Amino acid sequence: YRMYIQEECSRAHRYKTASQWIAKPLSHTGARGLGFKFFEHQDELKGFFGTEDNCHKLPSSKKMVGKELELWDKADSNYHFVVQKRIGNRLTVAGKHWDFRAYMLIARANPYFVFYHKGYVRSCMYDAERDRFSLEDDAMTFEGFQSLLDKEGLVGSHFMDNVVTVYAQEVMRALFHAARERLSTTEKSYQLFELNFIMDDAFTLWFVGANNIPGYSTHSEIRIYEQMRSDMISLVLELYDMPEAFTGMRFGDAYGEFKLVWSDYEEEIRNVTTNICKMFSPRWSHSKSEMKQANILHGAAERSERANLRELKKYTKMAWDKCRSRYSSQFCREESASTRKTVKDRYSIYLEKSGIQASRKTFEQIEDYVQSRLNQLAGFNASAVETEGS
Repeated sequence: YRMYIQEECSRAHRYKTASQWIAKPLSHTGARGLGFKFFEHQDELKGFFGTEDNCHKLPSSKKMVGKELELWDKADSNYHFVVQKRIGNRLTVAGKHWDFRAYMLIARANPYFVFYHKGYVRSCMYDAERDRFSLEDDAMTFEGFQSLLDKEGLVGSHFMDNVVTVYAQEVMRALFHAARERLSTTEKSYQLFELNFIMDDAFTLWFVGANNIPGYSTHSEIRIYEQMRSDMISLVLELYDMPEAFTGMRFGDAYGEFKLVWSDYEEEIRNVTTNICKMFSPRWSHSKSEMKQANILHGAAERSERANLRELKKYTKMAWDKCRSRYSSQFCREESASTRKTVKDRYSIYLEKSGIQASRKTFEQIEDYVQSRLNQLAGFNASAVETEGS
């Protein structure tokens, strides 16, 4: 509910069930959980915003259709909040709650092209002492979180791709249609949004909000931003120069890591219709027993770990072979900075995909792996040399 609008403020006050609520300030202070308010009971919400009579003093949306900024300006600053029920039965993984972030790109207007890009997962806990939500503790890629789910024995090995990603794309399509009439129709227009979701213990995803000013530096260790920015710039420029070249794209087709979720061409050429109610039917809920059974059938944790190790060995071996094509084994093992960097980077990627944060590993531990792997590739037995020396 937008508390700065008379009708929605009143509906929030009249809510019949005693519920926990979260209020988010609609300003820059709301970033990263700052300024959030948490209410244990609806009476606390009423205590913060006052009685319903105060709502009647706010501007009515009926008289100002399509002029939300004016509604905002006319309302008292104490009402510059959006409130929503708290999802209490949150899914717990590795002892923590998590929220999911994905990116939505409206790459062009007139005709419209809307794309999905995967984001990352981060831990989310309410810090009562600081009156804020702590979101910065842990962060990992979708692949890393999938590995964590596998190890916990909770879901099948394709849960992030077949449930989280699909649901996020459906939400993006619904959001686009809901806001379409108020979007810019200028051909040069484009906008990147970040969308946030949480999951309950029935594995149901809940959309909780969107931000039109995505942060890139918050979790710089997540290795998606550089390529995402590069792909986004190329995609926007190509769509502006020649949108006709994209007429053959269907929903789910990809440009780099961006996947199409809507285009006006798709709607016109293939006579696509959108039924929001059908999209968000109860099929998004899943039983725990079904998920665990899928995990067992897939052998998810073991398969994922083996695949990650194979990839690590493959790319570190390629880096070694590249160095050895020009230099001696001793130089590649001891002095090649580029080879060491590649091995270190690939090890960090392995940790991310395995659901382990590189920051948890000390610098010495990472360097130990790098040296151990280079010794292995060179056929050098450091322990044997130490024994001979002693």
